[in-house]
Amino acid sequence: MANSGRIDIGADLDAKLLRAAAVGSVELVERFLDRGADPNLANRHHITAFEIAMAKGHFLVARALFIKGYRPEVLERDELLVMAAAHGDTGLVEFLLESGVSIEAVSGAEQVTPLIAASVTGFDETVASSRGISETDGMAGRSDGCTLAQAQALGATIGSTR
Repeated sequence: MANSGRIDIGADLDAKLLRAAAVGSVELVERFLDRGADPNLANRHHITAFEIAMAKGHFLVARALFIKGYRPEVLERDELLVMAAAHGDTGLVEFLLESGVSIEAVSGAEQVTPLIAASVTGFDETVASSRGISETDGMAGRSDGCTLAQAQALGATIGSTR
């Protein structure tokens, strides 16, 4: 029988949370969290709602889970920071940085940093200004010390190859 994508009302809150994350429903995720679902609980395959949301590209669900108490591993936090920068979500960028995630975080095989991701999607100025980074600053989210202008150029190159 094919899965209709509906959430079983009889399922426990944690199972509902996992399913809501899988279908990308921010509203349901927040509702289940508010009713007591555990954002850190994993399914029988040891996969959390956050990991499901990130794998399916449901960034806003991942954001909601993080804000409501999910505590990811270091690599997941780095990936969330890069995604937040790419979406121009300066509030989440600030929150993650204040939570100890490094501006030098990298994500993916391309080793994309937050500012490079932001420059690919056109949010580089927004993210940089929220961090007080100018175009000539020698720290644009890369440990090799590239400037914001260099991150923008690299972001444009990555963006044109996609």
